Amino acid sequence: MDPLTVAMNNLTAGWYQAVCNGLNLSTDTFQLLAGEGSPLGLNLEPVWTLADVVPALSAVADYSSSRDSFASAYGGLLGCLQDPATSPFQQELGEYYDVWLGYIKGYHFGPGDTEESVFRSWAMQQGMAPDKINSLVEAMDYDMPV
Repeated sequence: MDPLTVAMNNLTAGWYQAVCNGLNLSTDTFQLLAGEGSPLGLNLEPVWTLADVVPALSAVADYSSSRDSFASAYGGLLGCLQDPATSPFQQELGEYYDVWLGYIKGYHFGPGDTEESVFRSWAMQQGMAPDKINSLVEAMDYDMPV
């Protein structure tokens, strides 16, 4: 690394330490935004983009919106952890959906029980037709949260 780059990195790191010490901020949680020009514009979109970027673990890293983002890294996972508001299973089950949720919450699984086997048994007790039960079991795969 050339001497000028080392000097600038040391100057920036020293300034960062002085800001953290002067404002009583933790260097583990506080970062400064530095980069070419201001990434913030006249609307809120750049602010959300800035908040979504996974920051570099460095006091001398420049801001870049091309870094990994929380939304791209975890967006798909979060979508899988939440029940969709209008899932196919919920739509097909209709008015029985809340009854099923109450039943399954209070159910104590025994050895060999699966959610599908418990659902089939419950659905038969509700008087549902076998073809309707099979259709609901197929939809169940897309509805069950992780």
